[in-house]
Amino acid sequence: MQVHGHAAPPRLTESKPAATTRGPVLVAAWAGLLVVAVAVGVVYRRGRPIEVGAVPWVGRWGFAVALLPRLGVAAGALALAVWAAPRWATRWHLRSVVLAAAATTVVLTLVLAWAGPDNTHWVSLRFGYGAHTHLVDDWGGPAAFLRRYVDRQPFLTAHLRAHPPGLVLVLWAFERIGLASRTFHLALMLAAGAVMTVAALASLRALTGDAAVRAAAPFVAIGPVLVWRTNPDVVFGAVGLVAVWLLIRAIVEPPGARRDAFALAGGVAFGATLLLSYGLVLLACPVVAVAAARRQLRPLLVAALAALAVLALPALWGFSWLAGLRETRVQYAQSVARIRGYRYWLLGNAAIYAALIGPAIVAGLASVRGRAARALVFGAVACVVLAGLSGLSSAETERIWQPFVPLALLAGGALWVDGARLSTTAGGFDISRARRWLALQAVVALGFQTFLWTRV
Repeated sequence: MQVHGHAAPPRLTESKPAATTRGPVLVAAWAGLLVVAVAVGVVYRRGRPIEVGAVPWVGRWGFAVALLPRLGVAAGALALAVWAAPRWATRWHLRSVVLAAAATTVVLTLVLAWAGPDNTHWVSLRFGYGAHTHLVDDWGGPAAFLRRYVDRQPFLTAHLRAHPPGLVLVLWAFERIGLASRTFHLALMLAAGAVMTVAALASLRALTGDAAVRAAAPFVAIGPVLVWRTNPDVVFGAVGLVAVWLLIRAIVEPPGARRDAFALAGGVAFGATLLLSYGLVLLACPVVAVAAARRQLRPLLVAALAALAVLALPALWGFSWLAGLRETRVQYAQSVARIRGYRYWLLGNAAIYAALIGPAIVAGLASVRGRAARALVFGAVACVVLAGLSGLSSAETERIWQPFVPLALLAGGALWVDGARLSTTAGGFDISRARRWLALQAVVALGFQTFLWTRV
């Protein structure tokens, strides 16, 4: 991904950013949403076996004095990141800024997971998918596995019933070359988180330029979402956000072979994403929004043809993506979702998403300027709105909606950049303001890590 740039870092000034007086009001609204969702949820779950102990979050509320040393290390890591991020964001070359954001994401994710009360963070990918790669051989190899997958879907584990066979096959292929350990699975999830960070920033740069990337980078790297960042959906999101970046590059490229090449690559990546997760079809929302803002249709058509070609390949071995989706809907309707209901989770899922992005991003969303930037950011928000309204996301969205978060986090850049919009020119940055907002994000992350013992 092209994220390099060697222009001089922007001049630092004391001018006021776009987000000012609205910030405290929006933070209060953010907190109010969480409080209401918890209060209503406590009443709602009475007598219902919804398997959501810390409603609306999966897990349970708790605290262990024995974890205080680890939590202290996590607090120190977050504090250091909050202090350092605005400095490297404004002083380093752009490529180093993006790499620093990715590295910060990995380190903080790892430290927060280590500070938790159990080891479920370390084995999420293995438990959900890696432990079932034997099915590929048991069923007679990859071709037979694809051919039989839909018919046997009702008898698979919950994760496999809800997803296409892509990730199981990928992990099976890794096992063929000796990569099957718990350490490898954890490394894969951490690397995926870094890729999502880079892809989100690269997408923004393609639309708005270097200054916007510098402003957004600290907020993409530091936030509550990292508490839930070690899970298989992060792997899905990495592939999906690379597809989004490639397609945005295609949209902004001038007409020609280079544009079609980006569109073709983006379509292939998007098709691969859909073989990992049915729900990530919603990642088309930010792409379509940007294409509409730029009045570009051809890249979408080329990408759609490429994605359909990718989805057609498994059909040669008997796997129908549409048949798998239909069976997934049937299995979902017969799962615990039938008990969890619909209306409460319109509220509960909204609170979960608000917790994932944090109060600073809620404030930043009100200040995003520029037609293309708004299309990208609010296109990502539209993903969760549609997912919630679909009724196919009843709880566990702190995990499931991971791929929809990084693009929304870009809104944090509006909190400390000079002027009313994120422009391509290097404006001033208010470092002290950035640190205050980042500190709030860090406190929320540490609070969830301390008191919420999550299973996702």
